[in-house]
Amino acid sequence: SILRSMSSLPSLSRALLLALAAVPSLGENRPAQGVFQMSNRSPSNEVASYRSLPDGSLSYVGTYLTGGVGNPDPTDPNSLDDLGSSNSLSYHLWDGAQFLTAVNAGDNTVSLMEVHPTTLELTLHAVQALKGIYPCSITAFEDKVCTADCAGSVMVECFRIVADEDSSDPDGREGGPSFALEPDFVHDFGFNSPPREGRDNAVSPVFGPGNILFSGDGLQLGVVMKGDAALTPEEIAAGHTVPPAGFWSFPVHATDGSSTYGTPEYFPLSDETVPFAFSWRAGEEGTTNQIVLVLSIAGESKDFPECDENASCLSSVTSLQIIASPSDSNATDLAIAKVDEVPIEAVDGCWIEYRFAHWYTGNFISDSVSIGTVTRSGELEFLRTSPIGDGAIPNDVVQMGTKLDGSFYLYTENQGSVSIGVHEVLEYGTIPKAPFDGGFTLNTKASAALPAGTALGITGTWRGAMGIAATTLSEQELFDLYGYAGVGTMADTSPASSAPQLAAIVSSLALAMMLGVGIH
Repeated sequence: SILRSMSSLPSLSRALLLALAAVPSLGENRPAQGVFQMSNRSPSNEVASYRSLPDGSLSYVGTYLTGGVGNPDPTDPNSLDDLGSSNSLSYHLWDGAQFLTAVNAGDNTVSLMEVHPTTLELTLHAVQALKGIYPCSITAFEDKVCTADCAGSVMVECFRIVADEDSSDPDGREGGPSFALEPDFVHDFGFNSPPREGRDNAVSPVFGPGNILFSGDGLQLGVVMKGDAALTPEEIAAGHTVPPAGFWSFPVHATDGSSTYGTPEYFPLSDETVPFAFSWRAGEEGTTNQIVLVLSIAGESKDFPECDENASCLSSVTSLQIIASPSDSNATDLAIAKVDEVPIEAVDGCWIEYRFAHWYTGNFISDSVSIGTVTRSGELEFLRTSPIGDGAIPNDVVQMGTKLDGSFYLYTENQGSVSIGVHEVLEYGTIPKAPFDGGFTLNTKASAALPAGTALGITGTWRGAMGIAATTLSEQELFDLYGYAGVGTMADTSPASSAPQLAAIVSSLALAMMLGVGIH
């Protein structure tokens, strides 16, 4: 490739080729990693698409309608944490295509969008109505999509991605298939959540599900609940109830080529600690066991939110081990047990992500990300808390697949600075200089501003945008998936489309020679 050949060229030729490689037109057919941010605006919800460049920085692509309505808080001019959850937007791969699923909490629908592999443009395939209200979190695995309805009785609703035979555009975009969402499973927890004042189709961010998420192998569907510690006597007298703090896991198993959801297993957690989010990691090798990482806002104090010098109210990460075993009924039995718990030296841990044996928490008030490790058996270690910029107010954190050079990035949904934070994950000791302790730290780079809110003729602000997702495939996995063969080419690129790129490369090389630099 051009970049691999640069080492044999004099400095000026290398500079020319670097500039040549940076020209966007030459990368049009190169599969790209992306970061996607949902606006959660009303009357029209949108998703902004960004291309992730080799250094992790983001380049704005465009903004696309979800076909639904967001649910911002009309009483909060800053629109902070309006959905009170994570995973409001989810990325996944199925059948060779990349998809986003989004919640529309304003009109109780969910959307299915497809990500173009090279341009990162989004195509809306389906908008599906829900039985419940206030969807706040969504997850997908292969052809399965599940959402948590976080107000009212609190429900889990699942769907299957199917070919849309009734579509007015049956061939879809650029000759590809069109898809629909087909109802598949509903679980009603049967509570009666109190509505928020002025927002009947909403619930307090300290009640209901924190997030819903499939395990990495797709064999479990988990939901964490925040508890009832903040339920007032007046709400109780009015007959309102909310789910107790705890973790629910639904076993998912295949039956005649399709998946079914079993009876959930419940593990109680302390209501006073306010468990707010969770993530998965694989358990012991050779098993289908899973480790659950639960982040609790007030893990070290029972006085949340009344924290003072006598009640540190430190957030904590708790690990649970789920042992899965087949039952006589061709289903799966789950057994859940607590393994470990560590404080994170922050009082505001609200969101958690996992990758490469490390966990990362987004800390809402202290503008930081805490980092720790977890083993396959669930043992935890807290490493450090990394500041990411004053006033950032990180509202969620997502990881992206590795770059070709092996570098690895996290992205944060920064509601305070109305931006997407860009953070390279480095071995501790690189930045800042310190002995390597086997763990990671963050090198925070320039953030990417959110759109002004005028795309597609829609006016308004993206302040309070909520719902962030990123490409989880590595660059090499994307190249392999789409048959990418080299700079500016795909395996199925026509000679006509390749010719201008080849001509540009030849012209630039000729220019370098004419300048007297020489090519060796």
